[in-house]
Amino acid sequence: MNFLRVANESQYPEIRAAAIEIAKSESKYQHKQGARVPPTLVLILNITLGIAAVLACWYAFLHYKTFLAIELSSISILLFLVIVGSSLFLSGHLSQANFMKILSWPVAHIKTWFSRKASGDGPAGYRTD
Repeated sequence: MNFLRVANESQYPEIRAAAIEIAKSESKYQHKQGARVPPTLVLILNITLGIAAVLACWYAFLHYKTFLAIELSSISILLFLVIVGSSLFLSGHLSQANFMKILSWPVAHIKTWFSRKASGDGPAGYRTD
């Protein structure tokens, strides 16, 4: 039903006011729905990035020493998780609290990496000498 037409044709001011409010809210809802990213596009993007992350891990283990391959793989996986979290957050499928948890993972990894580097230890479980 066209609420603006009802508002124009009605002789009662209460009906006019209600019809105008409903038309405004309906317009905002349709605009919000039209601005959302389609879930299929988000899924295709995330699957493509997942395949790229797996290929990056495979390449790292194929061409580098084990400890360096583990670090490069963890960086590529963390980058994948941050990008997927961002796409899910921006498309409205992830809450802000969970998005902040995802963003804290790379920070924790970087802090661990710098603390190991400062203490002179190599990667956990691997000797560097």
